[in-house]
Amino acid sequence: MTSGEMAVDTAALARLAGALESAAGAIEKIDTAPAFRGTAEGLVGSATAAAYAAGADLIEAGVRAIGSRVRVMSQIAAANTARYDDAEARNRSLLAPAWGG
Repeated sequence: MTSGEMAVDTAALARLAGALESAAGAIEKIDTAPAFRGTAEGLVGSATAAAYAAGADLIEAGVRAIGSRVRVMSQIAAANTARYDDAEARNRSLLAPAWGG
């Protein structure tokens, strides 16, 4: 579709939405705990262990937040695809009488 001076490849935009959705799912499945579990076991009961656990929780929350943001980007791409496709269909219906259709 052409929007003003910009051509929009809605098929590519739809593929992007799908790829972002897949990436979001993969990111959300990342388990950060194993990377920290072994080290934390040697620190049990210390102040360092508590700080380490808090840091691990922050990293896990950060990974989840990234997954969530990627999912939102996927939703935006999907919404834009639909919007451009709807506009293209509307434009065709408006132009059809002028083209004898």
